[in-house]
Amino acid sequence: MSYGAWRKLEVSELQAYYAIRTFIELFCKDRVDSIWNTHDGDDFFLLRIPGVSKVFTLKRYKQISKYVHYYRPGIQPDGADPTRDRAFKIRSLVNHMKEAFQKYYECSENIVIDEYVVPFRGRLGIKLYFKDKPVKWGIKLWMLCDSTSGYCHNFDLHSGKDVDFNDLETVSITSAVVIKLCQSMYDSGRVLYTDRYYTSPILAYYLGKLGLRVCGTSMTKVTGFPEELVTRRGEEQQGSYEWLQCQTTGILATRWVDKLPVYFVSTGFVQEQTTALLSGVTRLAGS
Repeated sequence: MSYGAWRKLEVSELQAYYAIRTFIELFCKDRVDSIWNTHDGDDFFLLRIPGVSKVFTLKRYKQISKYVHYYRPGIQPDGADPTRDRAFKIRSLVNHMKEAFQKYYECSENIVIDEYVVPFRGRLGIKLYFKDKPVKWGIKLWMLCDSTSGYCHNFDLHSGKDVDFNDLETVSITSAVVIKLCQSMYDSGRVLYTDRYYTSPILAYYLGKLGLRVCGTSMTKVTGFPEELVTRRGEEQQGSYEWLQCQTTGILATRWVDKLPVYFVSTGFVQEQTTALLSGVTRLAGS
């Protein structure tokens, strides 16, 4: 498809392009041409949006999509540098989006962090393959969201080795991701919910010093998790539970038995049942 000669792009036209692009991605990304459709006999004529064609033509929309970029071609990292930012072409856009997300919405008390995959099968250096996920190929994002509305407060791209984590060498990569994403939430007293991929006593202690509470399922082999709580399948009755709480940090480790034992790590929560002190921890139990 020939797009014709390029003409200068005005700011107002670019703003309209992003508005239409956002609408397309949300509602009809698989039928882009139908928005400009003029044939009433087409099965998708109902998707036609007359107002869009008054802003610019389908050719102009595709022309902008083909040539729009977010960096100066003369300024790019050395391709031989293993620590280069592999997402440098869109880094300025990503940073602008994160600033806007945090500026215009105030999250509730409960926030959550998890990963998200943007489906993509084209040629891209940061594209990953996910064997056990419904979306096999795509771009991995870490997202910090409001647990009530689902609003994305902060996010980051998985682009390989990230040099920005060098100042957090004392924690794991996953913990460093969480700490970086939560920077704007420090000293807010919010509760961060995580899954077993991120949760650890070390992360809970680190965020506790920064004014954030943590609650999440945990793996038992992470550093700092009390071995006294670990049990085998069938050793405990279904529905039973037990807690161990560190006296100095207040970190609470919990085992709850369903069909299999489920383990949690949390901070900032007070338990009502308390028994004897054992090896520097407070043991709490129930059934």
